[in-house]
Order: sequence, then C-alpha cells, then structure tokens
Amino acid sequence: MTNNFDLQKQLYDWAVTTMSNYICLASDPCNNADFAFYTQSDLTKLTGRPKLCIIGINPGSTGSFSDQCQNQNWSYLFEDIHSPNHILKGNYCHADGEPSSWELHTKWKYWSGLRRYFANTSLLKVLDEDDGILVTNASFFNTPKANAISNELLCKTLPDTLRLIDITSPETIVFLSGKACFGRLSRLSKLGICDFEFKNVAENIFIGKLNGRTCIGVPHPTYRSNAEITLIATVLPYLLSTSYEQFDDNQIKMLCMTQNIKSIHCNKNNAQAINQADVIQLLSKHYSKIPNEQKRFEFYNGLEATADKDSINIRHKGIKGKAYSNDLSVQPQFTEEIRNLLVGKFHFDNSDNAWIGCKKYKEYGKNIEDIKLNIINELNNMVHQLETLHIKL
Repeated sequence: MTNNFDLQKQLYDWAVTTMSNYICLASDPCNNADFAFYTQSDLTKLTGRPKLCIIGINPGSTGSFSDQCQNQNWSYLFEDIHSPNHILKGNYCHADGEPSSWELHTKWKYWSGLRRYFANTSLLKVLDEDDGILVTNASFFNTPKANAISNELLCKTLPDTLRLIDITSPETIVFLSGKACFGRLSRLSKLGICDFEFKNVAENIFIGKLNGRTCIGVPHPTYRSNAEITLIATVLPYLLSTSYEQFDDNQIKMLCMTQNIKSIHCNKNNAQAINQADVIQLLSKHYSKIPNEQKRFEFYNGLEATADKDSINIRHKGIKGKAYSNDLSVQPQFTEEIRNLLVGKFHFDNSDNAWIGCKKYKEYGKNIEDIKLNIINELNNMVHQLETLHIKL
C-alpha cells in the first residue's frame, strides 16, 4: 500500500502537470476557456486511500481565470500563477481572517442531503473526515450551470481527474448529478477519452464502471424530495456492497418492496406530465398576456414568461432579434443581474441565448398540481427578488 509520503509526492507531481494543462487551456483564446478553476477538498489532508470519492461535473460558479489570478482571496494563485497548491489545497478561497470555502463545506446546503443519502451506511461518518474523503469534479473549470461546459473542454480536462482517481484509488466513487454525469461520460467514452458503461438502478440512480472501477450515480442532493431521498438511502447500502458485474436488479426490487416504496421504482415512468396548454391556461389566470401572443405573459414590468413546449422561458418583453447579443453594451438593461438571479437562485438553464433562462416543467414536480403550484410560487418569488434588488426595467 502507498504510504502517505509517496501519496503526497504523487499528488504534488500530478498538481504540477494539471496546473500546466489548465493554465494553457485558460490562456489560449482558441479554447474559449477563460474560466476560473479550482478543486474542492484539500488533497494535502489525505493520509491514504480515500474511503469515499464524490465527483460532480464541474464547479457551479462564475468568474474568469484572468480575474481569479488578480483575486487575493485565491492567495496561492495570486502569489504564483503556477503554484501547485492552487490545485492541491482545494476550494481554499477565503477573505482575510475568514475560513475557506472548503472549511465550511459541512455547512453547505447539499451536505445535509448527502448525510441523508448515506444515513444507512458506514460512510456517513466519513463525510466529516478530511483525511478519508476526496471531493472533486470531472472538470475544474467553473460555469454557472454544468451543461455550459462543452464536451470539447471535458475531453481536455477529464484525463487529469482520471489520473487523480488512479493515484488515490478511492474505495467508493459516487457521482452527483449522476444522470447528466453518466450521460457525458458515455459520450466521452465513445470518443476514446475513457472506458465507461452504466446501468439504470431506479429512477435517477445508476451504477457504472469507469476505467474498470465500479461507480454510483445519484441525483445532486439539493432540492430532492423526501421520496427521492428515501429511495436513495434505501438502495445505497446494497450498491456500496456490490460491483458493476454483480449488480442484481432483483435486489433493488426486494429492497423497495420491503420499505414499501415499490411504486417509486416500478412506476417511475408514470409521473403525470403537464402539457403546454395547461401552463398557458395557468399563466393566463395570474398574468397579462402579451398582445398578439398566445403563450407569452408579462409577469414583471418588462419581463415575460413564455410557456414553451416543455419549459418556462424568461426574456425581456419585446426584445428585438432572436437572441441576446454577446456584446453586453447592447444588451437590454439589467440582463446580467437577472441572469445571475435566474441561474444562481432559481437554477434556470442559460445555455440558449435566445432567453435569459429556461426551466423544464419536470423540474417543478412529479404531478400536475405540484408543477402548477411551484411555477406560480417561483415566478412570484422571482418578482419579490427583483423588487428587492431594485431592478426596474
């Protein structure tokens, strides 16, 4: 077994080459990759093989690498752009006299969700052990939403994360946003970037094999329903005890039946779907319809909500052209502030520049009444937040 000195030496060498790769990618305009980058857990705290490795697609935040280099809160990078400590020390960003982001990780909202996921396993206590946990991402470049990072950039950065996994050899690997993560890994596997295959376990829970290592994919714990958390907590002990090759779907069915959650697993495709006409009718009861438009409603002075085929889409009322310009100087007023609110607080997708943000109906609930209630509540909450920010269009 690798001793601590050897492990830290390998991690240091890995950090040197990884920093070089990321700096090259971020500094070359051809890559369109001027994104801030960082890892999560403090790798210098690892004393041996991690008991648990948690991997996301990429950090969900904003900011460029060029700005990050000028930010004294990223002290290692600020002092030396090539410092391997920027990669080794994790999410170490902090103001003078304040704890770092990683030092506060046990207070992160989604960390309490992880505790509920692992409640029936021996890994629960590992969530509080810096020397036994590795938290990282498939790519260290940050974007507001995971789908904003391109497959091209993942192709160039995933190998660094795979080398980190090889060096540390975690006992258990769990991917958050498992469905999206496994989908991206599957596409990269077809390009020869990695060797990956997976199976669906139940709803949005998966088991896979990445470069020969069994891994588990679960939904990101933020905003999970009690039913989803119960299902994950029920099947996770079995998934942790088996391998990809030995996985038995009958074991999952038996677990669900024993815990009286058979319907969640067996009827996972029977959730009631809401259609566009339902949402148009809903919005018409609460907001003013845009003249000569059938599916667009002004829900806030100057902003319209569009009931699209499968999503709520937000944009300025009467914006000219089919898309928002990349030139911020000609953007409608407050576009960036509104986009940051939609993406950061309300988890809208902003990958389609025809809109400030979009959100799928299915993200609002699993039955029609819940979806209707949550759409209106969220739009009203959005209005309140806009008023609080004194955004008057």
